[in-house]
Amino acid sequence: MQLASIYSIDADDVVTSFRGGLGPPDDAPPPDELVGRSLYDFVAGLESAELYRLILAGVRSEQRPAEIPFRCDGPHVRRFMSLSIVPDGDTVGFRAFLERSEPRPDVAVLSAAVERDERLLRMCSWCKQVDAGTAAGSEWVEVEVAVDRLGLFQSHTLPQITHGICGRCAHDVATWASPPACSPLRTASG
Repeated sequence: MQLASIYSIDADDVVTSFRGGLGPPDDAPPPDELVGRSLYDFVAGLESAELYRLILAGVRSEQRPAEIPFRCDGPHVRRFMSLSIVPDGDTVGFRAFLERSEPRPDVAVLSAAVERDERLLRMCSWCKQVDAGTAAGSEWVEVEVAVDRLGLFQSHTLPQITHGICGRCAHDVATWASPPACSPLRTASG
């Protein structure tokens, strides 16, 4: 496990410090542009922001740390990470760890450099799976499967990525946001 970054927020969820251990994600701003900004400036999607608010409320009210797995993928790599959230009164510290990474063939839809059209492709903010479902319902799959299934490379432009949360991750995140007495919240003490 490799430390990727350490940062903290104040009682208003404003970033007060940041130190990166690994290089930043492909689309991340430089560290000096992070401090003084709201944590939610860096959280994609309203659903994800609301879930972060719930997690932080639970961590602060219980004064117990939480550990949350997530993905931080790039066009050439899958990054499996964990986020340790540690309360200190109303301030909160975060430590992101790279658990492992897997190289993969280039997935252009994840590149910030490609031309986009008006279509939207919904990606889960936590597990990075993509909704390749139809009007009948959602079906969350790995991005490579979605690219093939949705025929994304049959056009000259690619859809914009919008973020949401899949059903499985919504359930897991709601569990992490619940008080420890009534859920299997992973804490530093067990």
